[in-house]
Amino acid sequence: MSRRRFYATRIDSTQAWIEGRTARHLIDVLRAKPGQLYDIAFSGRAWLGRIATVGRDRVSFELVEELEETATGLQIDLAPSIVKFDPFEWMLEKATELGVTRIHPLMTRRTEPRLGEAAGKRSERWQRLLIDATQQSRRTTPPDLLPPRSLSEFLQQERPTEGETGTLRLIASELGDAEPLRRRIEALTPPQRCVVLIGPEGGWTEDEATAAQAAGFLPISLGPRILRAETASLSVLAVLQMWWGEGEKSAVSC
Repeated sequence: MSRRRFYATRIDSTQAWIEGRTARHLIDVLRAKPGQLYDIAFSGRAWLGRIATVGRDRVSFELVEELEETATGLQIDLAPSIVKFDPFEWMLEKATELGVTRIHPLMTRRTEPRLGEAAGKRSERWQRLLIDATQQSRRTTPPDLLPPRSLSEFLQQERPTEGETGTLRLIASELGDAEPLRRRIEALTPPQRCVVLIGPEGGWTEDEATAAQAAGFLPISLGPRILRAETASLSVLAVLQMWWGEGEKSAVSC
């Protein structure tokens, strides 16, 4: 059985500290005691850590040795439209488990205004969800979570620069010219970075889809069924990771 992994609050060359909610879980649920061993992750690296001290809401660790980690290769930026918070937060958790690098929550034409207004206030909660999923999936760092912004602002930033190479931009689309995902990617050289746009409930407006394609996003289809936004997000991430990322190539059918 593998050791539990926790993401450190802070770290130096010989010690690490876990504080707050995660420390209380270690203390109250796992009965943390000096001498116990856990994996400690921080900023892309991992160590074997031995508990040194246990306080009321802080656990300190001696760093015993650095652990070898497998490089993930593909960087994936997920840009999902903000939907109802329960499925959106479930998607944040699962996208973290699937190795997403950055998450860009987007406000689109069909985003419910109240959700867009409330999204900025949930940043702290969403960061906690990402940390929990990082620990559960044994990642060494959580994905970057960007502040919510409009689709037009995002597209302006993501527009390809002259001579740019190594980035593949995809938009999940229900439009008739969208090519099946596998067919779109199977003949391509693996990119260094992939950016994936996922629409809101009700889909993209025609103007939004046109603007995304003008910014270099290639339309992809995930099959004949209409998927919820959170399902579409995870479907694309799973295929990209199987094809180019942490797993082996798979005969995916979408």
